[in-house]
Amino acid sequence: RLPFKRQLWLGLLITTLAFCIGIGQMKNIPALSPSPTDSSSFVPFPLLTLAPSPLAAFEDVETTIVADVDIAPTSAPTSALPHSPQFLLNQGRSHYEAGQLPEALNAIRAAVALYRQQDNALGEAVALSNFALVQEQLGNLATATRTITASLDILTSLGQDQHWHGKERDRQSALAQSLNVQAQILLAQGQPDAALASLGQATVLFDELGNEWGVMRSQIRRADALQSRGFHQEAIAVLQPIYDTLEAQPSSPLKVSTIRNLATVYYQVGNLGEAEALMSESLDLAQRLNLPKETIAAQLGIGNIFRAQAAVARAQGGFSTTAREKMAAALDAYQTVIQLDVNRQGQTGQTGQTAQPGQAEQTGQIGLTGLQAQLNRLSLLIETDQIDIAATQWQMAQAALATLPPSRAGLYAHINLAKSLMALKEKSANAQTTISETESQIIEQELRYVQQQAYALGDRRAEAFALGYLGEWYEFQYKTTQQKSQWDQATTLTQEALLLSNQLDAQDMTYQWHWQMGRLLADRGEIDEAIAAYQSAVQILDGLRVDLVKVNLEVQFSFQENVEPIHRELVNLLLQKDDLFTAAENRSNRNIIQQAQKTIESLQLVELTNFLREACINLDTADLGQVDQVLTQTHTAVVYPIILSDRLEIILSLPERLSDPSPKSHIKQSSDALSAPSSEPSSFQTLTHVTVDINESDLDDLMDQYYQGVYNFISIRYRSLAQKAYDVLMRPIEEDLASRDIDTLVFVLDGVLRNVPMAALNDGEQFLVEKYSIALTPGIQLLPELLSSQPLKDERLSVAALGLSEGRQGFLPLPNVENEIEQIRAVIPATQALLNEHFTQENFVNLLSTSPSPIVHLATHGQFSSQQENTFVLTWDEKINVSDLSQALRVGADRRQAPIELLVLSACETASGDRRAALGLAGVAIRAGARSTVASLWQVDDAAAAEMMGEFYAQIASQNVSKAEALRQAQLKILNNPQYRKHPYYWAPFVLVGNWL
Repeated sequence: RLPFKRQLWLGLLITTLAFCIGIGQMKNIPALSPSPTDSSSFVPFPLLTLAPSPLAAFEDVETTIVADVDIAPTSAPTSALPHSPQFLLNQGRSHYEAGQLPEALNAIRAAVALYRQQDNALGEAVALSNFALVQEQLGNLATATRTITASLDILTSLGQDQHWHGKERDRQSALAQSLNVQAQILLAQGQPDAALASLGQATVLFDELGNEWGVMRSQIRRADALQSRGFHQEAIAVLQPIYDTLEAQPSSPLKVSTIRNLATVYYQVGNLGEAEALMSESLDLAQRLNLPKETIAAQLGIGNIFRAQAAVARAQGGFSTTAREKMAAALDAYQTVIQLDVNRQGQTGQTGQTAQPGQAEQTGQIGLTGLQAQLNRLSLLIETDQIDIAATQWQMAQAALATLPPSRAGLYAHINLAKSLMALKEKSANAQTTISETESQIIEQELRYVQQQAYALGDRRAEAFALGYLGEWYEFQYKTTQQKSQWDQATTLTQEALLLSNQLDAQDMTYQWHWQMGRLLADRGEIDEAIAAYQSAVQILDGLRVDLVKVNLEVQFSFQENVEPIHRELVNLLLQKDDLFTAAENRSNRNIIQQAQKTIESLQLVELTNFLREACINLDTADLGQVDQVLTQTHTAVVYPIILSDRLEIILSLPERLSDPSPKSHIKQSSDALSAPSSEPSSFQTLTHVTVDINESDLDDLMDQYYQGVYNFISIRYRSLAQKAYDVLMRPIEEDLASRDIDTLVFVLDGVLRNVPMAALNDGEQFLVEKYSIALTPGIQLLPELLSSQPLKDERLSVAALGLSEGRQGFLPLPNVENEIEQIRAVIPATQALLNEHFTQENFVNLLSTSPSPIVHLATHGQFSSQQENTFVLTWDEKINVSDLSQALRVGADRRQAPIELLVLSACETASGDRRAALGLAGVAIRAGARSTVASLWQVDDAAAAEMMGEFYAQIASQNVSKAEALRQAQLKILNNPQYRKHPYYWAPFVLVGNWL
């Protein structure tokens, strides 16, 4: 590990020294006229955001003034006499810490005036810096910018003034701290790069002064700037060395805030286990040091982490026991924050009483952090359908908002309250619960207030949110009343929000307003215009695909609410349009269906990126015409079952009939034959779509029953269920498949269909695997890369095989693993094996780094989950998560100077109760970088798996068939073995993902 200072300088070299900000000569100091207390803009905080970090105090400089720009007191205030500028700054600091920003502003304004009277330029610059800080918190960003510029101008001029006799060290320290304030203002203005530049200069100054604490605090702010740019892993790299340095030092407020900040970043990247451990550590330390503000902030962080954990549990299995427990824990944590904040504000603390549940809210007098908890609690009550409780508590949040001193956060608190009331209104309507008209009035009142205040203060982003959400509110009213005037108002407001967000280049909200406009147009039957709006939203999301993994965690967990519906609704509109075209022209429109195909593929890739939390998928689609050639030459059809709320749509991509048919696809073709480019552009594939009359709920139920039937090896109902599933998924397209002499099916599966085996679908006479070779892919957009691999050749055919036959870490033994690996060795002698105690993570990495094997076979327990942290394979000593597995496989690929051709996971399974667990399977396949991956949807019979793997590798070694056909033949061997009674449990769960050739 690099020493802290070397890490510091390396980070600065990468992220800050590339920027430069020149500080000009001293200019006129802006007049500090009183600010109206009702004129304010505010720091945004989403409903799930952790509490803003309280500004940590800097060390005091060697001067009689408060040179701490975060309004920290001096240790020896030699001139802090009543009404002295030092006294006034300390007074301003006290008001600031109490959240009394207007009072803090007045005190600091008076200090500036006194320093001017005394002709104390250094003191004036420091006071101006404090003044700028408070103005930033109030949302007066223009005034804050002018003021901090004036402070920096003074400090720069003093350094150039030969007649100034002050201490240079004090000037440099004040300059460093003013640069930190400038960075905070720049961040509030959405300029993280410029903020990083200011922080880089501040860090250099603190380092030259030998002020290690100042360096650390600048680095903590640097981590905030990196997070605002979405660079969460880089923020961790900045904070972790500070945490390591402070760990060996005595407890301090800086240590508490550093731990909490690090926990926050882990929360943002979805590492909730690490986030909870660190946040709990911060909470414990804050309580022991009796730091009320830090205690409240950490407690709010705990509540938000519990809420995120509940969201994870709900995404995996609905309202499970774990989800309910975590939701209850989050609600309790939020209530604790409210009580602590009320006590801190002195409402009950003076008498030593403790607020009872509900009492804290009724006072209405809580601070900003307590208000955050109150709003988070309200939204969670609504989210979990506790409508009756929520309907009685929103007034408390509104009362607290009314008493909150002006601050930038307040503006977004008003938005959050309005959004919660909108959700409450919508859920009440769905539940046919009567809610008074008061909520409707408050929603518009809150959003109009934000719109007006934001416009007056120049906070264009808040104004765009207010306009857009007002448009959403009128959209809801239009759907309820069908009054054209409501639609007109919704459309106008949405257009205004769209215009403003485009001007701001705020893509994270622009896509929402395009989506909203698309819904409005669709409601009026303007299909073409609605499709255009939806396509604009999807196009932005495609551009944000990388950034989706950089934004805060609530965006990750709201994927199913805020991203997925856009794609599905667009597909719905496109296929409706094709139906209209077909009715008029008696044929489908290939272009329209292709747009739907690309839309659902875009959804697949965004969803995978969301799962992996990094943009590791290369979307260079190369020559899709070449892909069409490969599909045609190999008699391959691509099947897209698309789940919509009211029906199932199946898009089928078929090869054109060729006059000179190519050999069957299960016969492995040479790479030259498959990659020869067409001399003239042509489209070999025919696109068509069919509609199946089954709604999403019924399809989910059928697939659940089908899964249970084929998974339960003693069930005798599996065949009838397999037939019902076939009737839905395959019967509508079987004639089209038969007409094109198809022998390989490539499925791009959707939703719950990812968890069930296509191979076991039954037409009443045969299983699907008896008719076709079968493969899965996350999307045809990935096929150019997947199909670029070379066929496995005999002269380089070798396997790196690793397995556990003994029980480890609570997992049962797999006694046939040794036999499985011996069968592989029998047909592929160049097999290197590591078994049991030799199969450690270290040995695994070492083997892959030294072995040229194009095939990696893992015969060990493993699990696929919709959450990365629950996706792993088991070694003798630990679990290898998807990130470490990917890294190890890429080491092997680097050794071979080519990707791994085939990864086999013969004893893995999807996580029980996780309806989106197959995302983990696809994620492993993609992230591992292997061209092809064979894995199982459930843990199969050990003996059957060993026998099947032996046949699979025998087929691979023959070099006469494709990988998909090799798997098919292996499955048929088990299917036709009387010992296994043809039951799909023994052979159906194995799937091939990726290159099937």
